[in-house]
Amino acid sequence: MSFQTSDDPVVAIALELDRGTEYQRSWRRKVASLTAWADGPYRSSFEADNLTVAVAAPTHARRDQLRTWTALELEAISGLHLAEIFLFTDASPVVTEPFDFFFSPLWYPAGQSTPVALLDLPEEAQADHGLS
Repeated sequence: MSFQTSDDPVVAIALELDRGTEYQRSWRRKVASLTAWADGPYRSSFEADNLTVAVAAPTHARRDQLRTWTALELEAISGLHLAEIFLFTDASPVVTEPFDFFFSPLWYPAGQSTPVALLDLPEEAQADHGLS
C-alpha cells in the first residue's frame, strides 16, 4: 500500500498479517530477504526511498516474539540500520478502528519498547482530532 497526504512524500507500507504459523528460522529468513529487498531492488523498482514493513500479530506474545527474532536477524546480517522499517502490533486490523490502526501508537519497532503510530497524522487533520 502507499499513502500520501497533501504535499507530503508517499509513504509505502508492506503489511504482513501474521497468523502464528512461522517458526524462528523461517521468520528470520523472511526478515533477511525483506532487508535485502528494501536496501536494493525496492528503491529502484518503486522509485521510493521509504518503506515500512508493518506486521500485525494475533497476540502480545507473538508480536514480541517476532520483534525479538527480527532484531536478532538484523544484528546477524549487519542490518540494524533498517530496524526502524519493521513495526509490529497486536491490534487487529478487523476490529480496530481504522483511525486508531494507522494513527495511534499501537506499533512497536524491532528492538524498542516504546510504541509509535504507523503513520503521522497530517498537520491539517491534527486540529480535527484535538491533537494540535
